[in-house]
Amino acid sequence: MQEILIILQNFISSFDTIGLILIIVLTLIGSIVAGMSGYGAGILIGVVLMPMVGVKKIVPIVTILTFYINFWRIILYWEHINWRKSLYFSAFAAPGLYFSTYFFSVASTKTLTLIVGFSIFALVILRKFFLNLNIYLNNQLLALYAIFTGLSLGVILGPGLMILTGLSASGLTGSNLVASSSVADLITIIVRSIHFYKLGVIDLEIFTIGSFLGIMCLFGTYVGKKIVDKIGKKVHQTLIEFFMLSGSIIMIIRALTLD
Repeated sequence: MQEILIILQNFISSFDTIGLILIIVLTLIGSIVAGMSGYGAGILIGVVLMPMVGVKKIVPIVTILTFYINFWRIILYWEHINWRKSLYFSAFAAPGLYFSTYFFSVASTKTLTLIVGFSIFALVILRKFFLNLNIYLNNQLLALYAIFTGLSLGVILGPGLMILTGLSASGLTGSNLVASSSVADLITIIVRSIHFYKLGVIDLEIFTIGSFLGIMCLFGTYVGKKIVDKIGKKVHQTLIEFFMLSGSIIMIIRALTLD
């Protein structure tokens, strides 16, 4: 317990007042957005934290914090879960996590930063592509998409959007989509965390910081659930895409300046 308190104290003291306020505000905003849409918290928090802690820490930290968000969201949306599609997607995504987490553990910081930056940008384009062309994934295509997702989740930031896009294209919408993607996200997070732990990527420091931020997100997720039907979806979708694209550009520029 003493070691955990020291880790939290060091983490909090590493920010100035403005930086700490920014982290708290974006954590709350991100969790509210995640409570509404099924994604967003990890990307928003990750974009802010990555310059301070580095990509080698931010991906596992986001993995831990999104565990709490998805667990809480499952409770809030329990009656809307499509268990068949959630478990089907997870079953095909899980095997690839072994390879993607291993790649994360051995890749250079520059390579990972570029991948994270480009992946966030690509996720926005991928979602627009699926929505605009009204692409529908039957069970076979959903399985292929899930396999590709598993091979990506160990490296990218904001995997919830990738899962959400696939399940959306399989016919899920609204609360059913948010609930079912939360189940699939949680299962892949557990598998991913086990691999990260075995590879030494997740330690007590990562777990403590991720849990601290994840617990902060619980209230925001609840608020997001309450206002999901009271805000224009296009408005909040546009805002989150703006943050995602801005963050991805910052990461790419940062990666190109690394030695």
